[in-house]
Amino acid sequence: MVRILGNNLSNKKKIYIALTCIYGIGIPTSKRILNELKIDPETKVSELTEINISSLIIVVGVAYEIQKTVRSLYKNVLEEIK
Repeated sequence: MVRILGNNLSNKKKIYIALTCIYGIGIPTSKRILNELKIDPETKVSELTEINISSLIIVVGVAYEIQKTVRSLYKNVLEEIK
């Protein structure tokens, strides 16, 4: 079982579906991430290599941190406007 951002991805699912259990990732985003990493979306989670898993953890983790930072900055700007 693969764990990304505190979410366990089921070994039985295809990776493009499994990634959708992470908050904020839908099927289009999942397929875009996999396309950038050159991972076949039809691959089952159990068939991923260590390199694939590491790449996914890095890309999804960085994207999550960027999203969190942007959300925080946006909130701060809104508070200053009020």
